[in-house]
Amino acid sequence: MTLDLFPVPELRVHGTGTTELDLLPAVEDLLRAIFARYENLQATELPTFIALPEGFVATQSKINTLGDNRDAAYFSTVEVNAWTKVGDCRRDAAFTLPDDPDEFVIIYGVNHEATGKATYSNCVVYGLQYLNGVAAVDSGTYQGSAEDYIPGHPQAQYLYAWKIARSSNGELHCLEVPVRPQRYGIGLDDKLILFFRTYLGKATKVGPSHNELVLDRVIRFSPKK
Repeated sequence: MTLDLFPVPELRVHGTGTTELDLLPAVEDLLRAIFARYENLQATELPTFIALPEGFVATQSKINTLGDNRDAAYFSTVEVNAWTKVGDCRRDAAFTLPDDPDEFVIIYGVNHEATGKATYSNCVVYGLQYLNGVAAVDSGTYQGSAEDYIPGHPQAQYLYAWKIARSSNGELHCLEVPVRPQRYGIGLDDKLILFFRTYLGKATKVGPSHNELVLDRVIRFSPKK
C-alpha cells in the first residue's frame, strides 16, 4: 500500500511589519493609574509568555498543543516549551482567588482589535487542575474600560483594563469567576491560570505575529501584610 500524503501547504505570513509598540508609553500610563487606584493593596505583577509554539514547530518538538493552530497568537501566565508540559508554571504564575473584595486580578494592555491586529481577542480563566475554561472576557467589550483609570487620555481608545474577581460587587468592567462543583467552576482553594488569544489579523487573515503585539499584562492584588 502506498500512502497518498497531503502536500505541505503554503503558509500565510503572520506579520505586516507594523507593531503596537508605539502604545507602550500609554500602557505604562495605564499601569501607573491602576497602581494609584489600589495603592492600599499589595500588587504582584505576573509575567505573560508565548503559551504555545506554532504547529510545525510543535510537531517537530513533540509538544501537544491540544489542537491549537495558526489562527491566533497565544499568551498565558504559564509557559510551554520543549522541556515543560501543559500546566507547568513558572514564577508562581498559578494562584488561588479567594472570595474577598481585596483579592482580585487586573488584566490590562492594548486592545488588539482596536489596533487592527486582531478581529477578536480574549482572556479566559482556566482551572489549573483540569484546564477547564470557566469565564472569559473579549475585545468586543473592552472599549471604554481604560477610561476608568485614565479618563481623557488620547490613546485610551486603544487600551483596556478589566478586573477578575469572585464577585463584581456592581462594577461594570469586572469578570466573575464561578465557584461550582467539578469542572463547572474553580474552587476557592484551587489554582487558576489565564490564557490570552489574539485571533486573525485584519490584514493577514491569520494569527498576528507575536513580535508585533504588546503582550497582555496581569496584576494580582491582595491585602498588604
